[in-house]
Amino acid sequence: MPVYKDKNKHWYFVVTINYKQYKRVKWNNQYMLSKTEALKCEREFIDSISLSSSNITLYKLFDEFTTATKSTLKVSTQYKYVKFKRNYLVLIPDKSLKDLTIADITKWKNELAAKDLTIEYKNRTQNLLKKVLEYGAIAYDLKAKLQIPLLTPFKENNVKDITKKEKWLKKSDFLSLIKPLEINSYWYVVIWVLYFTGLRIGELAALQVKDIEIDHLTISKDYIRVNGKDYIQAPKNKNSIRVVALDDVTSKLLFKFFEHLGQDDYIFNIKKHFLNQQRLRRILNKLQDEANLNDLIITPHTLRHSYSSNLKALGYNEYVISKLMGNTPEVASSTYIHADVNLKEISQKIKEIK
Repeated sequence: MPVYKDKNKHWYFVVTINYKQYKRVKWNNQYMLSKTEALKCEREFIDSISLSSSNITLYKLFDEFTTATKSTLKVSTQYKYVKFKRNYLVLIPDKSLKDLTIADITKWKNELAAKDLTIEYKNRTQNLLKKVLEYGAIAYDLKAKLQIPLLTPFKENNVKDITKKEKWLKKSDFLSLIKPLEINSYWYVVIWVLYFTGLRIGELAALQVKDIEIDHLTISKDYIRVNGKDYIQAPKNKNSIRVVALDDVTSKLLFKFFEHLGQDDYIFNIKKHFLNQQRLRRILNKLQDEANLNDLIITPHTLRHSYSSNLKALGYNEYVISKLMGNTPEVASSTYIHADVNLKEISQKIKEIK
């Protein structure tokens, strides 16, 4: 690497190691008086850094990884990293990187597999550990083979649980659910809009009056609350920036609801407080009991699942649905679209084919 001379004719060196830049104008408290001496001191410095790096632990590596990537991460992702370290990284012994083995990673994956989590969440958690190890491979020459157990994604069991509750609401069930609420009331509008637009909770909370037109609304931001603080941030991914159609009833409901608000106001703020997801969950639970719909799973996200399934029933394909949902056709098809299987209708159709 090159070395340099300052205006006082003192030599110095600048090196970048593990994404950190080091500048030294002295070595052993002495100025470097020649190029040869500066190059020698530079080699000694690099060797000293490499020696100390060989004993870095996995947890320290994770801290460096989060620091190196923090400037490019949304607040929600930073919070997820904190939860990952607290809940999942701790399942691996805090060994030095040179002592970490494939067996350690495999044991971690097996423990993660045994947890009562969704397949999607398990894969996200596994992929984060893989990113950390990839960072270690670049920054500290960590063995790439440690990533081998993480290359295979988790998959659903082949045997489906036929007693599993549905995660979507047909319109008749939805109307039964929402019936006890007063039309045009806060929670009535919240639940109605979620069902007929498929928005995520954070997207709805971040919705401003200026985002609404007569026949559509625009999604360009997301809301999250972390450690008691409110944040408006970029949406979940680039596909999440989208335009969603509004039917006449939903449009009139919204315009009536925010007619007293200004263009920059957040529609579902109450006294400067954003939409409370936990309270919405409690209200849905109460409505579910009152409507006797306990054979279903009803959460705020159920309303999003219902929107995509209703679009499918109307004849729209996965590409159109994914555009409106803000994800990929694969995710729309595998996660959000549910079938309403009518055996009598199917048997009749087969009979007609014959």
